[in-house]
Amino acid sequence: MVTATLLDLHARTRPPAPDHTEVHQAVGMVMTQFDADAHQALDRLRARAFTEGRTLAQLAHDVITRKLRLAPAPDETPAGGDTPDTP
Repeated sequence: MVTATLLDLHARTRPPAPDHTEVHQAVGMVMTQFDADAHQALDRLRARAFTEGRTLAQLAHDVITRKLRLAPAPDETPAGGDTPDTP
């Protein structure tokens, strides 16, 4: 009876498991941005979350709500001026 009570208490006090749907959606969006496979896209998301001190779920939410784009937009000039000079 004590074990059942403790398990019930633990289940009610621990935070809910994160919804991985947003992470999967963000992986798909990053795959498209970088023309990468799912493993590479997830690695990019994890690395960005780590460097920003955020959770993967938080970062994924920003990606799918389009608050954050990991790759530069196609019409943006990359840093360092890698585009040819135009007259």
